[in-house]
Amino acid sequence: MAQKVEPSVPQHISITPLLRRLWPSPGENNVTAEEVALAISHIFTDQLSPVQTGALLTCLHFTGWDRRPDVIAKCAEAMREAASHIDRDELARVVKTRGKPEGDYQGGLVSYVTASSNSYILKLAV
Repeated sequence: MAQKVEPSVPQHISITPLLRRLWPSPGENNVTAEEVALAISHIFTDQLSPVQTGALLTCLHFTGWDRRPDVIAKCAEAMREAASHIDRDELARVVKTRGKPEGDYQGGLVSYVTASSNSYILKLAV
């Protein structure tokens, strides 16, 4: 009889020291955009608990750091690094093979982010 293997439980890390520095005055506590981006990157690897994710996003919102260009740029970089890499040549071959004639969309790939129950998923729409 085969043994049933339990899926591994996500290993959450703590960003409590960063959260304490973020609230209420991140500038006075020398918080950097790089630190925020690193914390955000843990969301994409499912390493933050829902509580810490919520606390991070709340701190960023109420301090205005969610609108700072340097923070947005670093977080966008972290998201790009976490995204699945697409073999564009293979994708073009598959799209051509499927040969769907409807529509006249001439744009490129469209990526969007959706929230699932415990993580963010990058999806590809063609």
